[in-house]
Amino acid sequence: MENSTVQFSLDNDREKAIQDIIREVNAALLE
Repeated sequence: MENSTVQFSLDNDREKAIQDIIREVNAALLE
């Protein structure tokens, strides 16, 4: 169970990183 929690945490961080990248790309496209 502890391992799956760590995996979920890593997936969550990756999801945030992907969203940040998408936001950066969208901002670049709008300029």
